[in-house]
Amino acid sequence: MCNNKMTHLTLYMVLLFGLISCGQISNDKKPQIKASGKIVSSKEVWTIYSKQDTIFHVKRLLSSDTGLTLLTYDINTSKPEAASQNFINAKKVESENEAAAIKSQNASLNWTPFKTTPILFVQIEASAFKDEIEALEVRQNIEQKLKLH
Repeated sequence: MCNNKMTHLTLYMVLLFGLISCGQISNDKKPQIKASGKIVSSKEVWTIYSKQDTIFHVKRLLSSDTGLTLLTYDINTSKPEAASQNFINAKKVESENEAAAIKSQNASLNWTPFKTTPILFVQIEASAFKDEIEALEVRQNIEQKLKLH
């Protein structure tokens, strides 16, 4: 039973961080095209979050050429195979001081994941190989290399 709970919790964590990192380059500038056709660069300043049952509440401050923006959203992991992200709000933040105040007002959003052994999922399409035997051999070679580290 404990092992099953640990497996589910680990799966939730993988999905959470997968959703958060999907298509995002943290702390690096990434271009966004506004309706006006201008490219706006943004980067993550900070992210705070908490977990309530299977819902992760997230606040994320982004800095761009046009100023600071606070994104608020929830990630629902009640169904790990169909986790969803629900956007709540995007708020323009006027200054660094206001951003610091927002962060301190949300001190409850400070959950830190437990320390555990990370799990790596590797997917290889069988169609990339001439037959199933070759795919299995590649899989076994990868597994052996991962076990060595």
